[in-house]
Amino acid sequence: MVTLIGPGENMERILLPENITGGISPAVAEKLNERQNAILAEIVRSGSVTTGWITKTLGVAKDTAFRDVRELVAFDLIEPEGEGRGRHYILKP
Repeated sequence: MVTLIGPGENMERILLPENITGGISPAVAEKLNERQNAILAEIVRSGSVTTGWITKTLGVAKDTAFRDVRELVAFDLIEPEGEGRGRHYILKP
């Protein structure tokens, strides 16, 4: 006999956010920082972001913007489009 532990009274552990295409698992959502959540919200709102938008709007250094974007790409939430100065990031289908 195998007993699987369910969510108990905390049903939010198994719910996916409604505003992100494809949803984000709770395990990944816990790992996202405030900037990464803001980046995802902007992509949902406008369709894409650039590292320039991140540095200007969130007031962070380029290295921080690139690190946040790399982590979101590694989590398989966004993907880059374009090359060089024209590179922007969109939600992964």
